[in-house]
Amino acid sequence: MCIRDRVSLQEARQLYVEGYYQAAVEAYEAALTAGDNRLGATLGLVRPLEQLGRYQQALERLAAVEQQGRSVADWHEARARMLKHLGRYHQAIAHCRTALRLDPDHFAARYLLGTLLETVGKKPEAIAAYKWFNDLLAERLPEEASKLVYAGQGLYR
Repeated sequence: MCIRDRVSLQEARQLYVEGYYQAAVEAYEAALTAGDNRLGATLGLVRPLEQLGRYQQALERLAAVEQQGRSVADWHEARARMLKHLGRYHQAIAHCRTALRLDPDHFAARYLLGTLLETVGKKPEAIAAYKWFNDLLAERLPEEASKLVYAGQGLYR
């Protein structure tokens, strides 16, 4: 990846964080056109597409990098989020489980799995997914802010 690609991805992320979702989509699209980090740019692109309600488009973009993404937990978690929005809960559960096989400490996938299991009426399994957060916090406190948020949400459930 060249320096310009990194800057483009950073700029796109900043636009997303500031709530400029359409501008972030355009910046990620430009990064995809210009660079070789297709997976990273696509995973970034999915976030603003999600905020804009363009779930099917996000799934299509994820499908375009499936060969790279199949071995990446974040790719499976992103697919699961989009599938959840489209009401395809069982497929989303399968992707969450794959993400957790690839990265057992994937906070977002763990929390999403719990919510999906609740949605389909599998409360005991959902409780087990949330219990992981309780067990984790008994051992150590995550340092990363986003992980603390997921841990708090998991405990709350």
